[in-house]
Amino acid sequence: MVQANPDVETLKLTLWIAVGLIMLLIGVIAYLAKLKDSNAVAQVEKLSKVVDTVQETVNSLKSVVEVIKTQFSEDRPRTERRLNEHAERIDKHAERLVKIETKLNID
Repeated sequence: MVQANPDVETLKLTLWIAVGLIMLLIGVIAYLAKLKDSNAVAQVEKLSKVVDTVQETVNSLKSVVEVIKTQFSEDRPRTERRLNEHAERIDKHAERLVKIETKLNID
């Protein structure tokens, strides 16, 4: 077997190369982490905009529902009154029809 006895300068050079490679790898890892983080931040910002839009839509729908409720509560008594008037008219017509049928049956 061949025994390797490197001198100090070779060990220093090897150490500098190893440290350089480690620093390069750390830099690449940091860059990828930053890239991933910036993508995550961009996605969170997009989701935040979507959430804001949904909140605005829900708020506008709530106001529309309130307007419809108000209109319904205003129209309901008027509709009830008109239905009652129509029911009375139908009852009067029914009475008149009975009278006419009775007269026709007698003659």
